[in-house]
Amino acid sequence: MKCYLIYYCSKKTALCEKAVKTELKSCGIEIMKTLGAADPQYLGNMLTDGLNHCGVVITIGGLNSFKTDSLEQILSSAIEKSGGTIENVRKLPFGIEQDKFGYLIEKGTQCIVSLPDSPEGISELFENPLAKYFEDKIKTAEQKS
Repeated sequence: MKCYLIYYCSKKTALCEKAVKTELKSCGIEIMKTLGAADPQYLGNMLTDGLNHCGVVITIGGLNSFKTDSLEQILSSAIEKSGGTIENVRKLPFGIEQDKFGYLIEKGTQCIVSLPDSPEGISELFENPLAKYFEDKIKTAEQKS
């Protein structure tokens, strides 16, 4: 299975890239393309392109911000425009107090996984629940082939 990896307003990109590549490799997922977005419009275009080409898009960064260009705001708008609902969104808590969040948005065979720009947060989210999610997703795709 292949995915697009998009950095959005991300920090620690080299450390995050190392963490996410390690985690994806152990899940059997290959990065098809790595991109960076600095504004919401460009991010939207990249998300659309990624979903059209491989169906799995992983974003790093842009979370936990109160600005209008926060990833949460952008994804909320995209879900609304695509006819999705809150049922398509799964919050992925992490951190010592489980007070920080990544997101998993799934509709049909397509998904967007939004990860923090923290290597520790990325590893924590793959330990539980993302490794199991991708394992199940790959099995389902193989059964349909």
